[in-house]
Amino acid sequence: MRDDNQTYWAAETDPVKFSASLLKRVKDFRQGLEDSGRAYRAARSVRAFYGWAPDGLGDTAQVQVALDGAGAAR
Repeated sequence: MRDDNQTYWAAETDPVKFSASLLKRVKDFRQGLEDSGRAYRAARSVRAFYGWAPDGLGDTAQVQVALDGAGAAR
């Protein structure tokens, strides 16, 4: 339970305390995304949208052309 004398993090007037509270909230949010698997799913969705390989190292958007024995495209 919160202490009644504790200031809400966004209403903090001391810049040092405000920045410390903000950084803690951002780190907690990012850790929550990692723990829940949402960060992994979002990264995979972005890679699929842009046509990148699942590992992020390749480009699956390039069209592969099959050539017959004479070197002509089929």
